[in-house]
Formats: sequence, structure tokens, C-alpha cells
Amino acid sequence: MKQYYPCNLGGAYIEYGLYLTFSAKNIGFTHTDTVEVVMDFYLPKNSIVSDSWLWIGEDIIRGKILDKWTASQIYEDIVQRRKDPSILHKVNADRYQLRIFPMAGDESRKVKLTYLVPANWTSKTVS
Repeated sequence: MKQYYPCNLGGAYIEYGLYLTFSAKNIGFTHTDTVEVVMDFYLPKNSIVSDSWLWIGEDIIRGKILDKWTASQIYEDIVQRRKDPSILHKVNADRYQLRIFPMAGDESRKVKLTYLVPANWTSKTVS
């Protein structure tokens, strides 16, 4: 769903909610195998990621926005205990990386990312 926001950052932004489901089913992994999801993706320059959600069983957990060093330390500590974290890094102006661990080889993991993209506003259209 798109929503339009006037923004104190200058101009207007469009909000996007992106739902993603990852799975390693039917490619040879079993329930005892665990994999880490790694997804690199791009957003338009000057986009703003406002939140991240991870489904853990029936629960939906909202991610925290932290500096990269703190977030990486927490993620690595949790991964070593084989718990359920996800981490989203802004690599540069338009490139991001999402990681989720663990995912059993015969299961799936679901996330939601919400982000704002600068809108192009003319007298006739908003895009």
C-alpha cells in the first residue's frame, strides 16, 4: 500500500510496505540443516528504512534501529546461540543487505520492511 507523506526532510515521500518470504524447501535441505538468508538489494537514493519486522513462529517482532557496530555485535551474539535474529545494514547510499538466521532447511521465514522513497511531485502527477 502506498501512502504519501509531506516530510520535514524536504519534499514528499511515498511509504512502501514490502513483505518477503524466504524458503529453502525442495532444494535438498532437511529440518536439521540450518541456513542463513542473505539478500542484497537496492532502494532509490535518499530512501529511508523506517522499520523491519520478523515473524518468529506466530509472533511478529519489530526490529530496533541501532548503529551498525552495536547491531552487528548483538546479531553475532544471538547467531552463536542459534536464536532468531535478523539484521538490515545500509551498505551505501542505495544498497542494503538483509540477513536472517536460522532458517531450517524445510521451513520458511517472513519479514516486512517499511521504507520511504522521495516522491517526484508535479502539477499533474506524484510518482
